[in-house]
Amino acid sequence: MSRKDKRTAAKGRIAASRAGLLPNARLAGPMPWVIAIMIALTVVAAAAGLSLKNVAANARSDISGGLTVQVVEAERTPELQNYMEQIGGVGNYVNQTFGLFKAAEAMRPKKLLSPKLRE
Repeated sequence: MSRKDKRTAAKGRIAASRAGLLPNARLAGPMPWVIAIMIALTVVAAAAGLSLKNVAANARSDISGGLTVQVVEAERTPELQNYMEQIGGVGNYVNQTFGLFKAAEAMRPKKLLSPKLRE
């Protein structure tokens, strides 16, 4: 394509654009900046996710051998045994209380209030 042909084609495109025959470029105005910022934020989010994955893996490997738990066998002291015997009857009182609630509910009248007739 010669230089003259290129100029003629360019003039034709400009004329067609001015006449409204060709749509304006999609990436006009602030759109390229918005796309660039969104891509940058996507890259930052992906990098943060990968780095957090590495941090978690390293922390897991560092902690894996460092924590120990000691299980101790113990027996009840006489004071604890005495206390448990003293409060052992509380369960019976609670059960009796619930039994009283059930008995009171059964005795409760069906109709508690009646309308008062005014003269």
